[in-house]
Amino acid sequence: FAAPSGRRFDLIFLDPPYNSDLLEQSLRLITPHLAVDGVIYIEYHQNKPDLSQFNILKHSQAGSVNYALLNLKE
Repeated sequence: FAAPSGRRFDLIFLDPPYNSDLLEQSLRLITPHLAVDGVIYIEYHQNKPDLSQFNILKHSQAGSVNYALLNLKE
């Protein structure tokens, strides 16, 4: 959806199926579409994705679901 448009977004939500590698794939694909001061909301189960290129602004857990708010490191 976003790739051909070249648009940038202030807020991106990612909540792919938990037992897949779609979260890491999605993070790589959407990063160029994040506005300069934009944030990404993610949800994941047990396997924490590689978040080394992001600042974790907030992280919490509800039952077995983890959620976090991220922005890009400069």
